Amino acid sequence: MYSLDINFLNDRTERPSEAGLGRAARIQRESPRPIYFGIAVAIASLALVGGAWLFCKIRISS
Repeated sequence: MYSLDINFLNDRTERPSEAGLGRAARIQRESPRPIYFGIAVAIASLALVGGAWLFCKIRISS
């Protein structure tokens, strides 16, 4: 049927490059508390699933 062919790259205007673009931006260090919270939730989830699996395995074998 119909084909839609749009090329936005040809419609762009040339921009001069920015001066500080090549340098690595300085990263702001924030509190690592969310990372620790995420790790704790992951470990707790794995422990819960592992405990449930172990409980079911013991119940089935006995």
